[in-house]
This record gives sequence, structure tokens and C-alpha cells, in this order.
Amino acid sequence: MLVRSILVNWNDFLRQMRFLSLYAFSFFYVLLSSFTAKGQNVQWASKVLEVSSELSSKQNAALQALGAPSVFPQGGNSPSAWEPGSKTKIQFIKIGFKKPMKPQQIVVAENYKPGAVSKIVLIDKTGKEHVVKRLKPKPIKEEKRILCLPLQHIDFETTSMKLYLDIKNFEEMPQIDAIGMSEEKEAFQPKINLANIDMEGSDAVNLGDSVNTIFKEIAPIISPDNRTLYFTRDNDPQNIGGEKQDIW
Repeated sequence: MLVRSILVNWNDFLRQMRFLSLYAFSFFYVLLSSFTAKGQNVQWASKVLEVSSELSSKQNAALQALGAPSVFPQGGNSPSAWEPGSKTKIQFIKIGFKKPMKPQQIVVAENYKPGAVSKIVLIDKTGKEHVVKRLKPKPIKEEKRILCLPLQHIDFETTSMKLYLDIKNFEEMPQIDAIGMSEEKEAFQPKINLANIDMEGSDAVNLGDSVNTIFKEIAPIISPDNRTLYFTRDNDPQNIGGEKQDIW
């Protein structure tokens, strides 16, 4: 029988959180793997050749723009995306790709403050730069977007690209999650292939007055031994761990 108990053993709580973190990591790894598989028609940048600036050498570094999107689909400010480290109005990143390609479209995952992309340059095998797209950079209402830029008459193969940002009209620094190119004309649409999980019994069930109350109760966690239920309760006068929420 489930019995309500106030959490008083902090070490026990930390053990439960470590278990939950490992479970959550495994779950989101599955989601990410499915996401990248769905985007296999896009070749994502594999190396950084040059960058105007970066916020640090790890978080928000230029290398965070490599590979398939890692911040999407949720988007938002993230250390896992490239963020320029200078307020100079023109910033750029030059990236390389493993496979030579005549791209039909460029894909840019703008996870935070989109609208700053001003120019796309492709470099052919002789090192000549070709400006293939110019845009009018400006802040937009959306907090994130997948920018798909169709190209025409690309008659040379490329393994490198320069992406320019014009940030002079942006109060907050834009971020770039990923950069790719595709030989397909159809606009890239990121999708998540959700794991086939049996959701039977997942509907909320009131466990009676010994557990549930009139207050909002969320985020239930069952301990690994299946003997303890933890959950968060909002605005209960009996809460002792915070003004608005407590773990029961």
C-alpha cells in the first residue's frame, strides 16, 4: 500500500535523482537518434575550418554547430549551439563536410534569436568562393526556426561553406545549432520518430486521500525498488521545502 511520506533523507533523494537522470538521458538519447536518422538526407557539417569568434572553447563553441541538430526540436538558449563571442556586427563560421556535394538547399538550425543569417558562401575544390545566397537579416517573432534555403544552378561540388551573421540589430546574441546541405529540393522537415512504448496504464489515477489532495500534484517518480512514490505538490500549506513547491 502506498503511504504518503515527507522526504527527509536527502541522500536517498539524491540516489533517486541520479536514477531518474540516467533514465531521462537514455530516453532523450533514443529521441535524438531517431531525430538524426530522419534527417539522413541532409549532410551536416563535420568540422570547423574557421570562425570569427565563439563564446568559449567548450560551451557555445563553434564545434557545437557540428553534426545534426541537438537543441531542436525544443530550441531555446543552449550551451550546445554556437554563439559568437564578439559584438562585432558581422560574424561568420566556416565549416567542412565529409562528402562532396552539389547542394540543392542549405539548412540552418537557428535555435535562438533567429533571423541573423545574412549570407551563404560555398567554396569549390579550387578554393574559389561563390556567394549563393544573400538575405536581409532582422529579428523575427519566432524564438527558433529551421531555415531552408533553396539553391539554383549549382554546377560545382563543394565540401566547405561559410555562413555569415549580421547581429547589429539583435539585443541578444543569436545561436546556431546545426548547418547542413542537401541534394534534395524538398524543404527539410525535422521529425522525431518516437519509440514504440506501451502506454497502457499511463492515465492519471487518484490514489485516495492518503496520497492525493486538492492541490496540483505533478512529476511522479517511482523508486527503483518500486516501494516509494515521489511527486511534487504545488501551494500546499504543509509544504516545508519552498514557498510554492515541495517534494512528497
